[in-house]
Amino acid sequence: MDEKAPVGPDQKAVVKHLAAVFRLLAKKVMKKWSMTQNLTFKEQLEGGIRYFDLRVSSKPGEPGHEIYFIHGLFGHKVRDGLNDINNFLNVHRKEVVFLDFNHHYAMEEEHHRYLLTML
Repeated sequence: MDEKAPVGPDQKAVVKHLAAVFRLLAKKVMKKWSMTQNLTFKEQLEGGIRYFDLRVSSKPGEPGHEIYFIHGLFGHKVRDGLNDINNFLNVHRKEVVFLDFNHHYAMEEEHHRYLLTML
């Protein structure tokens, strides 16, 4: 999670306001509160995880169609995470990995097309 990035569009107005007032301190608290996993995709896959619950968002105001993992704060680019998963699957050809993209924030049609192209 990127403490320097803006608070994600998945957060309520009051959380965004607190982050604007308390800045880095608020984002450090948000990071601890929001982080559900501190392992990389590779580490999780090597540990046996085969199901990922993924939340994604564009960064409002950012040009282009890049999308990021999000949970309160923005994380890595989805493209990078999918590359890590793809690399694992190329080595472990009999494995199956489930990707559950069930939360999409600030995404227009072009962002969805970009995601589908990457998949």
